[in-house]
Amino acid sequence: MKKVILLFFLISMGCFAQQSIEMKFSPPEGYERTYHDGYAQFLRQFPLKENNVVKYYDGEEKFNDNIWAAVYDYE
Repeated sequence: MKKVILLFFLISMGCFAQQSIEMKFSPPEGYERTYHDGYAQFLRQFPLKENNVVKYYDGEEKFNDNIWAAVYDYE
């Protein structure tokens, strides 16, 4: 029973987890990602916004004319 609960928990966490650069963008076929330092790993695993909204300093939304594909989720 514990294994079933653990499996359900892991599946639900994977479904509701925020995307990161590693999850959203896969490397081209035949290539793999390498980590040169901890900062590169941090940036690739940092969560991304779901709606890709960028705001100006005054709170107004910036128009996205397919300029950016992903936005880091931080304040």
